[in-house]
Amino acid sequence: MAPLLLPTLAVVAGALSVTTPCCLPMIPSYLSYVSGAGGPTPARDGTGRRAALRASLLFVAGFGVVFTALGASLGLIGPALVRLLPQAERVAGFFVVAIGLHLTGLLRWPAILRRQPKPQHTGGEGFLLGMAFAIGFVPTLGPVLGTVLALASGDGTVLWGGVLLALYSVGFGIPFVTMALGLERATRSIRFLQRHLRRLQLAGGVLLVAVGVLFMTGAWRTFFIPIAARLSRLGWPPI
Repeated sequence: MAPLLLPTLAVVAGALSVTTPCCLPMIPSYLSYVSGAGGPTPARDGTGRRAALRASLLFVAGFGVVFTALGASLGLIGPALVRLLPQAERVAGFFVVAIGLHLTGLLRWPAILRRQPKPQHTGGEGFLLGMAFAIGFVPTLGPVLGTVLALASGDGTVLWGGVLLALYSVGFGIPFVTMALGLERATRSIRFLQRHLRRLQLAGGVLLVAVGVLFMTGAWRTFFIPIAARLSRLGWPPI
């Protein structure tokens, strides 16, 4: 039973991380992104569900790559990695702003501009969005991620650290995939969402731009680290 305890803890910690304050502003943006994965109108032939699932899985894969690499390298270059995080956040913020502008229709990738009259998502940008979110999350996820990182670095091996953070990513991704599929189903059955889907996508794009600016300026960690510390003292998340 003991060998399964730490992997199980990593998955549970990932799922609980979605309830931390820094993740909550991301959820509307993420849902807006996923809602546009199949185009500006909901599909009824199953393609919308497949597109939403694909977009969510690519998003999860993006931050999974970052977290897994972080866990694998922590025991080897941990201090150097921490020093590079502010610069990485600024680069991540640039990509978040670009994707947010694309979601609003103000910026289009060249291939999309040639082939499609309205903004629609590619797989690459979902992957990049997941990576960018992961980089921004690392300093502000507080004791939940800190616990998993401590466990990953305790063994000192690349393999064990990578495995624990990969499992953390799985737990973190489960709520996001579930939300994406739930939203896709809702947009096919709720008329209000059908009528206002494009407006919701625009609002999500604007929120993404705002989050990206916070990443680039460093205001994101300045705002959320104290909140995470305060909640930790109150016992949330319970891990």
